[in-house]
Amino acid sequence: MNTHITHRLIVLVLSYLLGCILTGEIVSHAVAHKPASELGGSGNPGMANITSHLGIVPGLTVLFGDLLKCGLAMLMAYKLFPEEGRIILFYAGLGASFGHCLPFWHQFKGGKAVATSSLALFVFSPTWGLLSLAIGLIITLISGYFSLGGVSIPFFFLFPAYFVYGKECFILAVILFLLCFFRHYPYGKNFPAGAGKKTYLLKIIAQKLKK
Repeated sequence: MNTHITHRLIVLVLSYLLGCILTGEIVSHAVAHKPASELGGSGNPGMANITSHLGIVPGLTVLFGDLLKCGLAMLMAYKLFPEEGRIILFYAGLGASFGHCLPFWHQFKGGKAVATSSLALFVFSPTWGLLSLAIGLIITLISGYFSLGGVSIPFFFLFPAYFVYGKECFILAVILFLLCFFRHYPYGKNFPAGAGKKTYLLKIIAQKLKK
């Protein structure tokens, strides 16, 4: 097997295993003494759902943990195979996102990879990643749909992936977008009718800070 392919597969597998660590489940059990699925709402072990039901500090803890595992995956990939260049970082971020969304130990029911995919794109390409993040944040704040903003981030990155970074990066970006889309779709399928659940994240945070 080609050495480059082997390196990419190793990074995908190791990053997937790191991504399978669900910070949301750890925090939910520690704070509420029950799994995230029993908290209410979407039951998702992600920052938004944890913040909504347990508060700003647990929510930020989840965010930090999700960013940390993706960051560690990307650092590991770079340390193991620096000769592969920047693209190996994208493989690590993709693997961590798959682990976060589809953890083998949790019946393949995980988060929606907003934090992991966002960090992956930013580390891979600070300029275009940050721009995609800004667009996603603006869409979230305007629409109130957290899922729509979350999907917008990898979607808008498809354009620089294709026009700036080339075929391999574009393929990875498409896979990441599809992963995020299908993880968000159950929560956002009513967007066109305006009947999807709205989550005004800033309002939730403000309410939690007042308590």
